Amino acid sequence: MKPTPLTAASCSMGVPARWRMAIVSVALATSLFGCSGAAIKPAWQTDTSSATQAATRAFLAGQSKVADIQFAQAKQAVSSTGKLEEVIKLTLLRCALEAAALTQTPCEEIEGIGTYMFALDAASETALRSYGRYLQGAALDEDERRSLPSGQTAMADHLALATGGGEATAQVLLAIEQPLSRLVAAGVWLRQQPASQNVPLAVIAVAVNLIGSLATFQWLGHVGLALATALSAWTQASLLYVGLHRRGWIKFDRKVVFVLLRTVIACGVLVLGLTLGMTQTDLSSGQWLEMAGSDRAMQVLLTCFVGATGYGLTLLLLGVRPRHFLAATD
Repeated sequence: MKPTPLTAASCSMGVPARWRMAIVSVALATSLFGCSGAAIKPAWQTDTSSATQAATRAFLAGQSKVADIQFAQAKQAVSSTGKLEEVIKLTLLRCALEAAALTQTPCEEIEGIGTYMFALDAASETALRSYGRYLQGAALDEDERRSLPSGQTAMADHLALATGGGEATAQVLLAIEQPLSRLVAAGVWLRQQPASQNVPLAVIAVAVNLIGSLATFQWLGHVGLALATALSAWTQASLLYVGLHRRGWIKFDRKVVFVLLRTVIACGVLVLGLTLGMTQTDLSSGQWLEMAGSDRAMQVLLTCFVGATGYGLTLLLLGVRPRHFLAATD
């Protein structure tokens, strides 16, 4: 008598139907997960990431109550895992946002988490403790600076070496690619300045530009970035005038009024010309994007040239000359 071949059908004989169904379901699920090759994030990581992103957006938009609620949800999700390092990172994120808001008072929560860092491994403790000290405006040694997040290393080196003044600080900030990291660095720099020292205008202008960009980009897009840049320029010009006026180097006399009023008129002519040009062109967004890159570049250059020429000619026709800008006062 020949032995019966071992088959799936013979193996299933004698096994209840509900158990066969369970075995098939487990095998199918295992094969699906194995084929996908992608690890599924734990629920606490997904919840924490979602809550921290929402908290960051709310904090930068000035919605402090919403940010508090989202941070509380993120902290609850992290605390449920017992991962001390993640809890400390979340606290430091909150303190970094406070620095990005250009608040002068150091974050009080950093003092509270300092006593718990001894439970971490040496590398994590050094990195997190150094970042906390950095956010508080403390001086760091070279090893501590190397352990900082990559976006903050340049500012830490700049502060430690005291290289240059306000213009050098502005260059360091502009070299940081991530906008939020750039704003955090500006806040840390501000905390290390003496209270009696005037903040360089270039740094204030960069901070205004960053805050304006983050506040307007979500609903205005690239137009918000241009608006923030213009606001930054006007802020720097206004502060410069106030500083010069206090020193008696410039006075709001008839010559300043003469130039200012005619500049406003020239700006009005510029805006009117650009508006009429856009009306005559009447290109939709789709048509603009369908144009070749060289055609779009030439269109932008032509528009800028016509606008600048019209602006300059308007000032000349109104009697404004270069000497009025070079010597506005007696």
